[in-house]
Amino acid sequence: MGARYGAPAPRTPAPRLNKPGCLNCLYNTKRLADPADGLACTLAVSLQQRNEQWRALKAEQNAAMKAEKAKKHANAAAREMCEVIMGAREPTSIARDIWMNRV
Repeated sequence: MGARYGAPAPRTPAPRLNKPGCLNCLYNTKRLADPADGLACTLAVSLQQRNEQWRALKAEQNAAMKAEKAKKHANAAAREMCEVIMGAREPTSIARDIWMNRV
């Protein structure tokens, strides 16, 4: 089938980035002939940096949310233990586990 339609077109290598915002990223040394290619490279690098910043922000938010959730869980377990000790109610499995680990 390749002989029928001719050889496939040769593929050009993807440009490699020297540093963020570079305008000479093709083959690491040659200056780009088309300034739009340099702009596309710069935009791609800035988009990548923005994505990394967004991921870092989301990771920080997730860590804060998990810490808050753990704090609420610990407070609820402590409140339940106080109620159990005072005889106000029967312990649940969480309070029982905490009691067994602490005693």
